[in-house]
Amino acid sequence: IKARWFGVNAKVLNIDHKPANEFEEQAAKAIAAGEQDYELIERGVYRRAQGISLSNRGCLSCHLGFGTSAKKERFAGLVISIPIATE
Repeated sequence: IKARWFGVNAKVLNIDHKPANEFEEQAAKAIAAGEQDYELIERGVYRRAQGISLSNRGCLSCHLGFGTSAKKERFAGLVISIPIATE
């Protein structure tokens, strides 16, 4: 089982948190468009990405810049990848 953070619609401060593959890019688009989650089973792996709100947690002071207010809700994504048996 693997877990990984990725940026959705706020400034990514660590290049390791940019969407790393097609699944994460599609998940970021879906979450930014208002979906709560995005999931896919592919090549024996179940992947599920969930949007995590950055509002009201002090995150946006860095991810948007000090003194900047968010006009829309900002999210990060958390993707969990679980190998599954295919029959």
